[in-house]
Amino acid sequence: MGSHVHWDRKLDGRLARALMSIPAIKAVEIGDGWLAARRFGSEVHDPISLGGGALVRSSNRAGGLEGGITNGEPLVCRLAMKPLATVPAALPSVDLAKLAATPAHVERSDTCAVPAAGVIAESILALTLADALLEALGGDTMAGLRLPVARLRLSTRTSLGHIFLIGPMGSGKTSAGLALARQLNRPFADLDGRIEAKAGVSIAQIFQRTGEQSFRDLEAKTLAEAAGEPPAVIALGGGAIQNETAWRLMRRSGITLALRAPPEESIRRIRSSDRPIEARPLLAGGDPVEALRKLSATRERYYARADLDLDTEGLDAEAVAAAAVGLIDAVKGSLTDRSAEGPGGSAAPEGEA
Repeated sequence: MGSHVHWDRKLDGRLARALMSIPAIKAVEIGDGWLAARRFGSEVHDPISLGGGALVRSSNRAGGLEGGITNGEPLVCRLAMKPLATVPAALPSVDLAKLAATPAHVERSDTCAVPAAGVIAESILALTLADALLEALGGDTMAGLRLPVARLRLSTRTSLGHIFLIGPMGSGKTSAGLALARQLNRPFADLDGRIEAKAGVSIAQIFQRTGEQSFRDLEAKTLAEAAGEPPAVIALGGGAIQNETAWRLMRRSGITLALRAPPEESIRRIRSSDRPIEARPLLAGGDPVEALRKLSATRERYYARADLDLDTEGLDAEAVAAAAVGLIDAVKGSLTDRSAEGPGGSAAPEGEA
């Protein structure tokens, strides 16, 4: 984001202006800032290399900005705040009525406003970055920005990484995930199945014995383990996406695809599956359709974060997988397009692409 040719669109200039506008902020540096001014050129640059299927830097001395444009590294800004002038000792001043030297009036004494300034700085930084993002990608709704943001995030990768399938129970994550894995020649991992295999009991029994929070902790641990394996299609349980750690992990290691279906359709699928309603603690008891509708509504804000979205109503597993392949192709970056993906989603060896 930003520009290397327009002085008023250079992102480092815009950030410096925004951060300097905070009261009592007297200096702003990006990356090494003042330290870089005392070094040789060979000591301040950040070499580029290929690692882990993406372009990476061995350092981040530039603080994520080069030539007015972000470079994909963490954006690092440091602000210097002057001490506040409301001190207990009266400073010298002038009485304008008498034009005579007189001590300043002591009204109160503030100690430190740096914590408050930090909150303000994060907010104004977010607003400035949001403006730059809209300029780069266009769009005026979160839904309209979903795909362009995903493309931007994947633009430095030579491989898509994992494909995480999220969505309510019965949306087709397992059946369509198996079909998608076959079409992409990737491994398939079902998070709930792994949890049951590891615990040696069903999810319903885990809920009954240790409670939902214990299950969520086990779920988060299993997701982290799966994310560390070679690229695969990974189907998550319906509630696995309810914490920020999971989202950071998925965005860092792959892309997310939300599968959807009406509650009536989902319950019909669940009834015909090998895991009936009785084996799903959050649906057991009462009307399962209404229970799933309420559950999906509370989690909708998480499903809406997905890079891609697919309605599976009326589609069998193979049709869902075929549609998913088309959506995935649309989100690939230029580096991914150049490296044909072999088995497991990794780049094919040189000469075989």
